Amino acid sequence: MSQSSKDAILKNNQKVVAAGKIAREQRSPYREINQHLDRIKHLAKEPLSVAVMGEFSAGKSSFLNRLLNRALLPTSILPKTATLTRLVWGEEAKVTLCYRAGDKPRTKQISLEEFNQLQTASQISNPLFQQELDEIEEVQVAVNDPTLKSFHLLDTPGFNHDNLMDAKTQAIAKVADILIWLADCIQPFKQTEYEQLEHLHKLGKPIWLVINKGDVNINSDQEHREAVERLREQLKESGFDRFFRSDEILLISSKEQQGIWDGHFVSARAHLKERILTQDMSLSSELIDVQWQQLTKCLEAETQRYKQLAGWLNVWQRLLNIEQQFNLAKRPDKALLDAFRALHHALDQRFDDANKHNRHASSIPSLNAFTMACTQSGLDAALEHTQRAYQSFFAQWQCNWLSQLRERLDTMDGLIPESEQTLKALISKIRSWLSLISTDSFKPDQTYNLPALRQSVEMLDHLGIQFGAIKWKFTDVLSDGVLGIFMQGTDFDLKRYRESMFNQALSADWKHDMASLAATPLLSKLTQAMEQHCTSRTQFLAVAMDIVEGVK
Repeated sequence: MSQSSKDAILKNNQKVVAAGKIAREQRSPYREINQHLDRIKHLAKEPLSVAVMGEFSAGKSSFLNRLLNRALLPTSILPKTATLTRLVWGEEAKVTLCYRAGDKPRTKQISLEEFNQLQTASQISNPLFQQELDEIEEVQVAVNDPTLKSFHLLDTPGFNHDNLMDAKTQAIAKVADILIWLADCIQPFKQTEYEQLEHLHKLGKPIWLVINKGDVNINSDQEHREAVERLREQLKESGFDRFFRSDEILLISSKEQQGIWDGHFVSARAHLKERILTQDMSLSSELIDVQWQQLTKCLEAETQRYKQLAGWLNVWQRLLNIEQQFNLAKRPDKALLDAFRALHHALDQRFDDANKHNRHASSIPSLNAFTMACTQSGLDAALEHTQRAYQSFFAQWQCNWLSQLRERLDTMDGLIPESEQTLKALISKIRSWLSLISTDSFKPDQTYNLPALRQSVEMLDHLGIQFGAIKWKFTDVLSDGVLGIFMQGTDFDLKRYRESMFNQALSADWKHDMASLAATPLLSKLTQAMEQHCTSRTQFLAVAMDIVEGVK
């Protein structure tokens, strides 16, 4: 079936239509969702990719050459030259090198002879050649074969040689649609194969089994039949059967064409064509169903993710709300309370000194000023002591607050998808800032001026000194903080009023210092970015889930 016919039929598939609607609802890239949407679009429009996989030197290139009856792919290649080779349809045979080049793909056409040199590493000692080889993402070989109009055949580097080749082959498996596992008849169903197949099986793609190199120990049809039965039993006993589409054993030799082996390969080719290479419509529809299920699960998981993220963002915002943090914070500790008592005592001492001075007032103004300046030192010392106590108290609160910020930041970071690099980078900056400020907060030269408290002390000191010998009567402390004077009422309690003023001043200074810390631009920038991100994602996911429900 031509690709235009496939597209015309599958474009009306309910899940393909729904996937298109979800894609159009996006306002910003969403990698976790797009990988499923792109797969559905690919399955509906493009040739299916059949990847031949197995361990290194399993005979994958030789198998593909025999499958297409053409000597296209070089064999006996070195691990360093192994790369993805994609067999595609083309009217004329040609080889195209596709390079990794970021947003601008780069390609170069070479001859089949040059391709053979590339794979067999005739120039492997040339550093420029090795550099070019490392930059190649895949090699496309165009072949005039009708099968390749509906299917691309992928020759892969292979497993179990080194970690780099394993990673390359696993990456290919993720983008392939169908897998053919080529096993070695000499050592089939090894533990290393089981581990790789278990990983491939989780991708949810159909896998067919072909066993190669049967010619090594088998010389007759009778031996072939016995070997097939033996391999079928081993397949079940080893647990490998759960990975494959069927328990059919295709025992072949990709290289040997004499005797019994040509007929067995022809039979295997016919089987693969019947089950795979002529079933592009049914396989595409089946794979679209599988991909739709994965898309649905992904949308559900993402919806849950952003519910959790919105909840933790709310906790984060409460940490930055100074009024809430002030109400939740612990009250002044013993050291700060002791400092306030010392401050009260210093003011009382100044009050007493003022009374004595008023009773024995000197007629010399300069002497009066000198006397009062001498008594100022005790009050200044009490203020400095209070400031140090407050600094220690605030540092403890700050340490606890920063610790909570760090914990919430780590939680949100764990919920944010890895693809959101901008948010991740901003969180990294804030984490560095938190580490820095946590260290700086305990430096002895960091001070807090307590401007509101100093102003209150100055006013109370002035009130005590100037009017200490006068009996004042006040009705009350009004709501605006102004004292009603010369009105009928009770004796004014200066000590109680002083305590009230101290508490108000401390609250004002504490809130100011808290607000200065919370007003750090990085924190507000992250909060705003997180709000926008969560809102955008939540709205999109709600619409996407409505579309999914419509398909169900």
